[in-house]
Amino acid sequence: MSGYMPTTPRHFNTHDASRPGVGLRGITSIRGWLLFLARQFLKRRKVARDIAWLQNAPAHHLNDIGLSRDDIDRACKTGHKLDWRNTP
Repeated sequence: MSGYMPTTPRHFNTHDASRPGVGLRGITSIRGWLLFLARQFLKRRKVARDIAWLQNAPAHHLNDIGLSRDDIDRACKTGHKLDWRNTP
């Protein structure tokens, strides 16, 4: 068996960083995570902005959309959505 070269997958080094395309997959993965984190940041900033607006909104605006201060305070403290079916 001189010169025999194994060709089964367990003999290949699949963790070699010099393979073609590995750097590209790494960059794509990092870019995907950065986009995910940016979207999460923007979503949280939007929620914080909306909470601040609702807490500081004039009473006539809240009456127009059918909310009371108690509903807003409860939703802001608990983080749960208002149950519109049980709203009088």
